[in-house]
Amino acid sequence: MEGYHIFSSSLSFLSRSRPFLSLLSLLFVAPSRVTSRLELGLKGMAFIRCRTFLGCLPLASGVWLLSLVGLMLGASGAVGSWIEINLMASHPLPLQDEIAQFVQAIVFSLLGLFSILGFAEGISQNRNFAFIYCKLVAIHYAIIIGAFAFTLYSTFRHVDSLTVASCIQGDLDQFVIQFCNKGWSFVKGLPIIWYSVVLLVQAYAYILAVNFAEKLDIDDISRISKHFTLTSSDGLSFYSKDVEYGMPDIPSATFVSGGRYS
Repeated sequence: MEGYHIFSSSLSFLSRSRPFLSLLSLLFVAPSRVTSRLELGLKGMAFIRCRTFLGCLPLASGVWLLSLVGLMLGASGAVGSWIEINLMASHPLPLQDEIAQFVQAIVFSLLGLFSILGFAEGISQNRNFAFIYCKLVAIHYAIIIGAFAFTLYSTFRHVDSLTVASCIQGDLDQFVIQFCNKGWSFVKGLPIIWYSVVLLVQAYAYILAVNFAEKLDIDDISRISKHFTLTSSDGLSFYSKDVEYGMPDIPSATFVSGGRYS
């Protein structure tokens, strides 16, 4: 019976929470629709062209360096979030705060996991890894925005004094007091600062990842022989277009006996 009441209260909260509904819709809609929406949302970033990292380092170095930064941010954020969940396990929290805790922990854990793939991509310079990493960064970036919005809502929403007192339960620990009270504090502000830094880092990481993937694609094409032969049905052989630049060469043909061209 108690489980039924918890489930009912969860459904009631989800029906009223627009930020969380937006996050859930992003997670559970068809992958093709997610990809198309993300491509539209990140279209401006994809148009930003860069050939170096910080103006002096190659793109590969930028990808693995930013992935390393993302790994540190994600690992530290995930560890802090899971410790926070463990510390507050004995304190009755509003449902919104519990959801915000778990969303925060999962988002930072995914950041660390995806950053490992980005680090491997920057080191190995694998084209398949590069395009997979671009998609993962784009999807995760949208999830971060949704989680950040929900965290802001959970942090600054109004709660009554009875809910705060029930959460604190007479505990004198400043961490518990700051966490149970709403508004800006060190405990509440640290995740917000972490989210802000992650959003900036991952935006640059996405720009680098897209440009690096395109560079690897061009490098692979440039390894193909630039000229190849096409033979038409009438026997004309054309030394066809330049693969790298798409500029057709002047067709050449050699007359052979019998009135045919080769």
